[in-house]
Amino acid sequence: MHRSLFFWALMARPVSLKPGLAGPSCSSPSPVPATDGPQKIPILFPMRPFVRALLAALLLVVSLPAAANYPRDYYREPAWQPRAHPTLEDLLSGKFHPAPLPLPRPVRYDAPGFAVEKLNPAPAPGVHPRVLVTPEDVAAIRARVAQGDSAPPEFRGLWQRIRESRTAFSALVAQDDSLGRALAAQFMERVRSLQPKLDRLDAQPDRQNIWSAERSLIASQDPEPPSELWTLLDYDYLHGWLSPEDRALTERTVARLVRDRYSNYL
Repeated sequence: MHRSLFFWALMARPVSLKPGLAGPSCSSPSPVPATDGPQKIPILFPMRPFVRALLAALLLVVSLPAAANYPRDYYREPAWQPRAHPTLEDLLSGKFHPAPLPLPRPVRYDAPGFAVEKLNPAPAPGVHPRVLVTPEDVAAIRARVAQGDSAPPEFRGLWQRIRESRTAFSALVAQDDSLGRALAAQFMERVRSLQPKLDRLDAQPDRQNIWSAERSLIASQDPEPPSELWTLLDYDYLHGWLSPEDRALTERTVARLVRDRYSNYL
C-alpha cells in the first residue's frame, strides 16, 4: 500500500462493505491455453484479522524508519524535474490519462472465497486506530499476545520483531504508557516543525501531487524539506496519548496536506 494512502484513510468516514464489493477482484472469463501436465493455479487465502494486522504493522516497522530519515542521496539528481504537472481536475475528469480499454463481457465483481466476515467494520468517526487496524483488531492481538508460548510460532516471531522495534503500534498493543508518551512527544515535535514548511510545499508547480512536490523540494537542495509529513502515519496509534490541542493541530495539518491533492497510485 502506498504510504500516502494513510492520509486519506485518516480523514475518511466509515463505510459498510457489501459482500459483492468486498474485495478488489475483477475477473472475466478468458481462454486459457492448453498445456501438458497439471497447471498451477494461484489461490488467495483470507488472512486471520490478527495476522493481517501484524503483517501491516510489520510493513510500517520496516518502512517508517526510512521515511523518517528520507534518503536524500536518492533525490540528488540536479536535473530532476516532474515529467508533467497534471492538476487534480485533469485526473478526475479523465483528461490526463488515456481512456481505459473496454472490459470483456461479462464482468464479475464477486470474490469467491473472500471471507468478508473476518474484517471488522470501520469504527465511528474520531475513533482510533482506524487505518490498518481497528480497536477490535488490537484487542484480538492483545489476547493472542497474552497466550505467551501457547500462541502460534508465526505470531510469536512477528510480535517479537514488532515489540523490539518500539514503534507507536507496539506501544499501543502492549499498552506501554511510558513508550507511548515519549513517542507522542516526538511526534508532536515533528508536526510543529512541519508547519513552516507547508507554504514551500504549496508553492511547488507540482503541488497537487504530494509525493512529487516533496521530491521537488528535496531535489532543489532545500535544506529543510517537509519529510516529516510521512511520520503523520503514527497519529492513528498515538491518538490516545495526545492532548485535544495536539489532535486538533495534527488533523488540521493532515487536512491541509490532502486537500485538493493526489499522489502516485491514488
